[in-house]
Amino acid sequence: MRVLKSTLPIAIASLAFVACSEEQVDTEAPEMTQVLINGSDDEITVQAGTQLSIDVSAVDNESVSQVKIDIHEVFDGHEHGKVQVDPWTYVKILNTSGATVTVSDNPMIPTEVASGPYHVVLRVLDDNGNEGEFEEREIVIENGSQPIVNVTSPVDEDVYQLGQTITPMGTVTDVEGLEEIHLILFQIEHDEHGHDHDDEHLHEVAEDEMEFTDDPTTFDLSNMSVTIPATEEAGHYLLMIKAVDIEGNHTIVEVELDIEE
Repeated sequence: MRVLKSTLPIAIASLAFVACSEEQVDTEAPEMTQVLINGSDDEITVQAGTQLSIDVSAVDNESVSQVKIDIHEVFDGHEHGKVQVDPWTYVKILNTSGATVTVSDNPMIPTEVASGPYHVVLRVLDDNGNEGEFEEREIVIENGSQPIVNVTSPVDEDVYQLGQTITPMGTVTDVEGLEEIHLILFQIEHDEHGHDHDDEHLHEVAEDEMEFTDDPTTFDLSNMSVTIPATEEAGHYLLMIKAVDIEGNHTIVEVELDIEE
């Protein structure tokens, strides 16, 4: 009897251990296989007061449970505009189930919304709470009152040298009046995994800024310039012209440049 008393708990514990070890904990995250906004997987321009069409396909080894949509502005974090037009924010959680799913949503963009760049961020979860890698798409919303930026020089793939000054040619106009204009030069950096757009990072190297107090309706871009630092590396650069009007509407124009030694 003494032997039975000592071995019975061990036997029960062994059986419990075997049962627990046979239970598999799902740690595999779901994955989005396709994201389309208005039928496109690239950046698109849309108008205020129109409807977006968002389609997301995802897979999981067991079951996808949720797709979350988050739309928000990506201005610069500062309040702009004497008569501020609010930017648009939108959050929606779509419940679903199945190992392979496709969900759709059709948010309406408000008519009274600040123009400019917006990010559509999408996240996916499975039944066990595992979250896959997020996907991000950019849309540009126009409301008909945004600044009009016309850049005639430089143009994409123009070549400059380190230490050279870039003076853009062109105009910025706005019927309501301009509040500020930024001319920013970025070096485009790539991570070690490749040269896809998603692997690009922007490193600011120079900036010029104009702030207005008299709300001009037109501005000559030749009054601004940036100098490429001679200490930077040659490579691929991005020149950004960002205009903001008194209502807080943003317009951004980008020109890709090649910088040589």
